[in-house]
Amino acid sequence: MKLGRSMQAKQVFSEKLLKENKRLNEIVDQQKGLLVVDRDIPDGQAIEDKIIVDENATTSAANAISNKEREKMVEEKEKVILEQAEKIQELLTKIEDAFKRITELSTEVAKTNEGKQKVEHELSETAKKCSDFQKKCAGFFNQVVSLNSKQQESEEEISSLKRACENFRAQLAEKDAMMITMRDSLKTYEDDFRRENEEKAAIQKRMETAQQESERLRRENQSHMATIRHFESEIERMSKLLNDEKNRHK
Repeated sequence: MKLGRSMQAKQVFSEKLLKENKRLNEIVDQQKGLLVVDRDIPDGQAIEDKIIVDENATTSAANAISNKEREKMVEEKEKVILEQAEKIQELLTKIEDAFKRITELSTEVAKTNEGKQKVEHELSETAKKCSDFQKKCAGFFNQVVSLNSKQQESEEEISSLKRACENFRAQLAEKDAMMITMRDSLKTYEDDFRRENEEKAAIQKRMETAQQESERLRRENQSHMATIRHFESEIERMSKLLNDEKNRHK
């Protein structure tokens, strides 16, 4: 934005220089017109010739212009012409400087436009990279959400298995107490007890398997979270580079 304002200011300044140049040219033309008018005024010799003619015609010495007055008129006329010539030269110098300044500004504006196009291209590429990183992060976030959902389901299953184990343990403890007092008289319950132990072992195995799966999901989730943090760091770094690049060209 600051670059655009700078270019606009330079353009306005160039237009002002062009207007000033036009005005100076008009002044030069006016001064040249004055010189032409001045040249039309009779010089000292013409005045002298006219005086001689008038003297011959009128034979009146009282109306003749003295040599001193004629010299004074010539000096004043030369002084005016010299001053006007100096003014014209000064105006021409200003016009030349204005043309040089316009050329410099035109070159600078061209370079600025080229730099602006380069910066816009770099900003476009950086924005595209940031967009790609954001898409990748969105994909990883979706994976994390899915993994979290699976982990929650596994944890719920583990909790259910734990409750089942606790129930079985309570039942086994109760049955163990009963078995101690009834072992001799309840030989028929040995098969049931053995079956209960097998079921307990099977449930314990399922619980261990579920715990292992939960641990695997937890490690995988941690890995994805680390990847997400890496991409977040990359996005922050790219955003900082983008801001630095913008600030550098302001």
